[in-house]
Formats: sequence, structure tokens, C-alpha cells
Amino acid sequence: IEVFRWQNQFDDQIMQVANATKMPAQLLKNLFAQESQFWPGVFRQPNEFGLGQITDNGADTLLLWNPSFYNQFCPLVLTQDNCSSGYLQLDVENQALLRGALATSADVDCPNCEYGIDLTNITTSINLVARTMLADCEQVAQIVYNATGKIAGEVSSYEELWKFTIADYHVGPGCLSYAMYTSWAARATMDWEHVSAHLTEPCETVIHYVTQIVSSP
Repeated sequence: IEVFRWQNQFDDQIMQVANATKMPAQLLKNLFAQESQFWPGVFRQPNEFGLGQITDNGADTLLLWNPSFYNQFCPLVLTQDNCSSGYLQLDVENQALLRGALATSADVDCPNCEYGIDLTNITTSINLVARTMLADCEQVAQIVYNATGKIAGEVSSYEELWKFTIADYHVGPGCLSYAMYTSWAARATMDWEHVSAHLTEPCETVIHYVTQIVSSP
């Protein structure tokens, strides 16, 4: 009973964020189950944060590929003058400052709290994952276009594009780009089944990851 309660205690916040971002709520919840088993504190690695275990690379994707989020978040950390030219134009130190601030906002570790975590700000953690997934969507759309010369929706379906997005979240664009280019060159259907068949060996762990997220109830 306690496990069931813990796994479902964030449902309201997940639904609120899903409605605000137009993300599939069940996809978000399934991702949290895979990444952290709904434990928002330090789970596997000390440098992965929140329910979605956002990494430094994930923060980089969010700030680069989700301009609306960047425009809201950057002035909270840096001056408007620094922020105005965009994430890519920031120097390395300021980019690192932004990524660190993101990590801090998702960090719920609290030594003096019950269970050692503070759940009062859990919506921030959920929102960051949703916004990162939207950034991954944008990145996937660019990868598809680079590989095929076509808009993503012209060569793949809504459901398949979400699978690519999940993969991008987990292993990054390098794995996905190679598989996309190879699949398109082989004139294969641009769906997850065919594209994932062209993943290189170091990237193949993402196949199980995607399967678990899209097949979970």
C-alpha cells in the first residue's frame, strides 16, 4: 500500500504540468518510473537531479533547444544584457552557471526533512523534465530534417516521434543522429523499430528504455 501511495502521490502535479506543456501525462509518469522510481532525491548518481534525473547534458539541451524556457530562466540568474543574445552566445562560465542553477532548482535533498527530501517544490522538478522533453522534441525535429531533408511530421508519426524524443532524452543526439542517417540511407521506414535497428552497440541500451516507457500502463 505504501509503495502504491508513493508512486501515485505526484499524479496531480504531473497532470498540471502535462496540461500546461501539452505533454502526455502518462509518458511523463512512465519516464519518472524508469529514471528514479519516483524518488526525487539522489538516486543512482549524485549529479543527476529530480524525478527525471536531469543531467548536465539535459540542462544544456533544455537551455539550447527551448528558447521560451531560456528567456524566462536566464534573467533569474544572469543580467538581461547577458541573456539577450541567447544561450549559445554566453561564455562557458555563464553557461555553466545556468546549468548549475537548473540543477539546484531540481534538487530536493533536505537532511532535516522527512525521508531526507523536501517535496514542497516537486512541481519544479516535474516541470523541468517536461520542458526538457519539449527541448528534445525540437532537437529530434532538427535531426530528422538533417537526415531526410523533410519536416519530421512528413516522414514519421506522432507516436514514433515521441519514441525518438524519449531516446534523445536518455542517450542524446549522437546515437539518434547516426541511426537516423543510416536508416534513411537504407530507405527504411522512419519509425522506432527500423531506426533503432541502426543504433551502434554503445547506444543499444536505449531500446529497452524506450520499450519500458511506451509499454508501461
